[in-house]
Amino acid sequence: MKKFSLYILTFSLLILSISLLDRYFLKLNDGFCIRTILNILPPDQERESSLLPLTDLSSVFSQEFHYLARGHQSYAFISADEKYVIKFYRFPSHLRPFPWLNHPISSRFSTRRQQIMEYNLEKLDLTFNSYKIAYEEMPEETGLLWIHLTSSSNWNQTITLIDRTGNRYTVPLDPLCFVVQKKAELIFPSLEETLSHHDLEGAKRIIDGICELITARSQKGIKDTDAILEKNYGWDGNRALSIDVGRFISAQTEENLCHEVHAITYPLENWLQTREPELLEYYKEKIENIR
Repeated sequence: MKKFSLYILTFSLLILSISLLDRYFLKLNDGFCIRTILNILPPDQERESSLLPLTDLSSVFSQEFHYLARGHQSYAFISADEKYVIKFYRFPSHLRPFPWLNHPISSRFSTRRQQIMEYNLEKLDLTFNSYKIAYEEMPEETGLLWIHLTSSSNWNQTITLIDRTGNRYTVPLDPLCFVVQKKAELIFPSLEETLSHHDLEGAKRIIDGICELITARSQKGIKDTDAILEKNYGWDGNRALSIDVGRFISAQTEENLCHEVHAITYPLENWLQTREPELLEYYKEKIENIR
């Protein structure tokens, strides 16, 4: 009996150790594992229709993609040449394969868990609809090259991913949901880099670009519900881009266009006050002339 109890204790400690190690390495890997980007959604013809790549992506996917960051909706990987980013939708546990592995009881009997599941489905629909708006109406303003929002079976393209801890995966893209986007540097680091070379004209082009981007998006009847200049807008060397493409809705803004651009770019005004007074005056004139 004592020997049996010792076996049980040893086995329990082994399981606990494996579980703790799994948690440790998952945290070290920023929560990423292949299972987090897999899904059990049925193919959706409406999401698939007409959403073909805007360009030949074979050379893009022939590169390795290295882990970049985790966002609210996705895991992002950057290409080896640092020109492209692929963002895989981060699925909640109940939409992944073998959903019963997580919350096997509460998913059926807990009202709170049911509400979470409903919220996740609503969030997915809103995000995918935003991707479609961005791709169909704002590809140049977002740098989007393709969105893949439902499983397919005839593309037969794989991609090599390298995660945060250096693990390598070769995965098929057909069953995954993702967007492919041009890489852009955030606005403020781009301005810092430009000013470090005393390039005032280059900095003015960045200011022009961000104001023109917001103006163009608004004039198309599209609202960005997460218009945070510091983290969701970037510069690709030639033009400003909306980096986060998951928060767009079709809605005419009730704000005056000049007020809307200023409301989004006011952190730029504060930043310029301490960096470059000449550029601050240029920015103010730019805002005043928006109609």
